[in-house]
Amino acid sequence: MVTDPSSIYGVKDRCLDCQGNHAACTNADCVWAMETTSRYIRELASRGITKVHILGVDFDNTITSKDSFPSIAPFRDGAIQCLTEFQSRGGKVILITCREGQYLEEALDALWAEGFAPDACNTQLADFAKRENLRKVYADLVIDDRSFGCPVHWPLIQAVLRRIGPERTEKMS
Repeated sequence: MVTDPSSIYGVKDRCLDCQGNHAACTNADCVWAMETTSRYIRELASRGITKVHILGVDFDNTITSKDSFPSIAPFRDGAIQCLTEFQSRGGKVILITCREGQYLEEALDALWAEGFAPDACNTQLADFAKRENLRKVYADLVIDDRSFGCPVHWPLIQAVLRRIGPERTEKMS
């Protein structure tokens, strides 16, 4: 697994916070973060994604730092902050996970203990549930550790969502 995304994207500039360890950088002014954010936004736009209002997000090894099922690993730096901010701007978050029963309840309890409550879990939002029988959960964008382009970097995801996420500052009802 690649630990330094700069080796993927070819950006070697260092900011004072990360000293080249861009995967751990939380500085919004990091050259790697700025260039990668712009690259991701261009890539999403090329796929027709210019606004994200509904975000699907995996739990194990995406919100958490590793897949330790059935246990719950510590949360990744910035994950809860990013998701909470996205909701506060009017976005909706659907938790998409293979966990069920007791293991799902434990995951939800852990999220709630950190102050984050997903708008739905493994199901459509109420607005979409009224439509045809959708077999796949609808989201404008899905964040999953098994997606191409990983590892998951929450400060970078947050920077992207700040630019293409909802612009409202109040939470949607």
